[in-house]
Amino acid sequence: MGELLVYEYDTVESIMIKDVVTIEPGKSLSDAARLMTERKIGSLVVIEEDKVRGIVTESDFLKAVAKGIEISEAKVKDTMSSPVIICSPNTTIKEAAELMKNKGVRHLPVIKGEKLVGIVSSHDIVSAVSRGISYLEAFKWLFG
Repeated sequence: MGELLVYEYDTVESIMIKDVVTIEPGKSLSDAARLMTERKIGSLVVIEEDKVRGIVTESDFLKAVAKGIEISEAKVKDTMSSPVIICSPNTTIKEAAELMKNKGVRHLPVIKGEKLVGIVSSHDIVSAVSRGISYLEAFKWLFG
């Protein structure tokens, strides 16, 4: 697994998605689901007054459905995860993977100062790491 060493030092900035899709907390979960489906993404960062207030993910939708919440009536703010686990552009890929594993999340908004500058997912990390090794080795590295 010597190929992994380079990823211990590469930063999230090198793999993050810079075009982050966001949503306001007052929007409906139906709006969020539609946006996630259209953009083929697994999360939306919740922004209010130019500040990250939360994140809504596929897991949040599953929890809402399991609780019997009516998706068309519920608001993003009622289902989003908050406070948000974040990282900075200078966070190493290895540190981001460890943070995801330890906190049980799959998406990390990337914040510089107080500004949202990107997002990184477990899929992004596995893709970056697996360029040098097999997918199975990358998955084991990320999730133990």
